[in-house]
Amino acid sequence: MTGSIYISDLKPDDGVLQVIKHEYKNVEKQVMQTVKISGTFDGIDNKLACDNLSIGNCFIQESTVIGSNSNGGTPGTSYTINKIGKLVQVLSWGDFDYKTLNNMFYKAEGLWNIPNESLPNVNYAMYTFAGCSKLTKLPSKFKLPYALLNAEGMFASAGLAGVAVQNLEINENLCVINNMFKDCKDLTEKPENFYTNKYMNVDYINKKDNSNAFVGTAVENPTDIS
Repeated sequence: MTGSIYISDLKPDDGVLQVIKHEYKNVEKQVMQTVKISGTFDGIDNKLACDNLSIGNCFIQESTVIGSNSNGGTPGTSYTINKIGKLVQVLSWGDFDYKTLNNMFYKAEGLWNIPNESLPNVNYAMYTFAGCSKLTKLPSKFKLPYALLNAEGMFASAGLAGVAVQNLEINENLCVINNMFKDCKDLTEKPENFYTNKYMNVDYINKKDNSNAFVGTAVENPTDIS
């Protein structure tokens, strides 16, 4: 079954934000479902939906159960159950003219696979994969865009583990890495030659990283740049 979101021209109704919702109806069993998005927009920001559930549902699937003695609920009372992380794969970045990737997959806890290619060529990718706890590795051809300037919190609290980012190429333009891999608790290695750039908030005189890029990981001496 395929569900589609077709937006001919995505324009805000008021201010700078338009909220778009999509839901599947009459789904009787768990199946893989593809969502297609079309339109004109600068980016897709899920943080507002995640932090304020009255605005959106941030990859949450809701179901209703009726309370009973067996499930611990009040008999006859309806309860709404939220299951987080129903976005599991991204098949393509599409052909959109993205201006930003900020918060695009923020708290997509079920996301485990992304396209095996470079991200769209944007300047900002702040918290793009933050909270993607099932994203444990990156595809072999995954690259950061050459234009990227700010990657603050890009993979914060993601599931990246072991040497998952060791071969990640860092372009010479990237300057902001605050919290970039913070709290990826099972990550053990930094990208090779990570400190060849002159990042902001990195003290090259005293050889200390003040950006918290690897704090909360299993990287040995996470603030040491030598």
